Amino acid sequence: MRDPQRIDRVLATIREMWTKVPDWRLGQLLVNAVEPREPCPELFSVEDDRLEHLVARMSEGKTMTRHAFNVSDTFVIQGRGVVVTTDKRYEDLPSWLALKIGDDIEIRSESNPVRTHVAGIEFINPWTPKTPFGFLLPADVPNDRVTVGCEIWVTEASVINPPRCE
Repeated sequence: MRDPQRIDRVLATIREMWTKVPDWRLGQLLVNAVEPREPCPELFSVEDDRLEHLVARMSEGKTMTRHAFNVSDTFVIQGRGVVVTTDKRYEDLPSWLALKIGDDIEIRSESNPVRTHVAGIEFINPWTPKTPFGFLLPADVPNDRVTVGCEIWVTEASVINPPRCE
């Protein structure tokens, strides 16, 4: 385990440097300090208020950390909700995925993301490993917010044995 005492020391060093360049964003400061081999525009350009929001969500355990699959089709069951068919068959689902009814998900598209949860897992009879994976969204999620090609992201609650960073 890393020494927890390092946190205050590292944050003090960052604070000291950041006060010298207050117009820089925190991500910009970190990228400039690390000088990565490959550009990192997501970190470099993130605004501080957005970063603060993302870290707060992470602290609450609500961060969507993994891309699970994409939407390949949808249809509506009146009174129940939108059924999402994914681009993965059961046999092709990521080995780390353990999606359950009630798990939080985020539907990401070109427009604003939709945060919701899994209302049901679809079961097709006869089932085979080649059956496309599908699930039901709550009835309050409009069909037009779930378009073909949208990405479905999950939290670590939907992951089997999440890896630990050492």
